[in-house]
Amino acid sequence: MEFNWEKLMGQTELRNLKVIGSACLAGALFAVQASAAETPKVSPAEMRAVYKAADLAQKKDTWVNSCGEPAPDKAEVVDLNGKGKPGVFLYVTGSCLHWEGSHFKLYVKSKDGRWMDALGVAAQKYKLLPAKHYGHFDLQVLYENAPATIYCWNGQRYVFESLKRCGR
Repeated sequence: MEFNWEKLMGQTELRNLKVIGSACLAGALFAVQASAAETPKVSPAEMRAVYKAADLAQKKDTWVNSCGEPAPDKAEVVDLNGKGKPGVFLYVTGSCLHWEGSHFKLYVKSKDGRWMDALGVAAQKYKLLPAKHYGHFDLQVLYENAPATIYCWNGQRYVFESLKRCGR
């Protein structure tokens, strides 16, 4: 038995339902494309350049820190400007380093194409904020036993903004 939608609904309501359904489908497809574009790709060669910028050395198939211990624990690629500009949060540990536990450093590509340390802090967590400066999202850096701080892009690197919240 075939169901007759026209009898159940008027033709106008059916047409509206089809338009709304198409719009929802298009929105869902756009959301899938947008989420796929949120995380930029960093090639294995670029990741090697990030590790070298972090003063890590490759021994056989392992990257090691200045202590000779395996590092990094992990790397996380993020979109720093909402348009595909990659940043790499590199998580490192080491018994000979100046901190305890695992912390991250942020590396970005400079204008000349080299990866550089763009956040002069070692912290445990971060959050990209919706506000932007010079086209990059502001960062909230979270510490285990200290208040969160805000860092803003100054055109070349992320800098600490005391109380001003990035010039506001």
